[in-house]
Amino acid sequence: NMQIVPRNRYLLVELLEDEKKKEEPTILLPEDYKPVDQPFVTARVKDVSPSCTLMVSRGDIVLLNKSMVEKVDIQKNLFSLILENHVLGVVKG
Repeated sequence: NMQIVPRNRYLLVELLEDEKKKEEPTILLPEDYKPVDQPFVTARVKDVSPSCTLMVSRGDIVLLNKSMVEKVDIQKNLFSLILENHVLGVVKG
């Protein structure tokens, strides 16, 4: 199984799906309806570059700007990376 080890202040993250979306009942919507997409997403930290100064650890849940996540496909393995500057905070509780 291929792995990537982040460098240059990057974090390897796993984007978390919104649980509320899964629980919503099916309703009929007009064909031209476009849901408002939230610009932020939570993610689980899988690995941290040694050059990161951000105080996060593997397993932490962080808040990110979704548009800043860099998705990389290497030999059909998808990785999500984000520069430490684009982490908005750590989710607690």
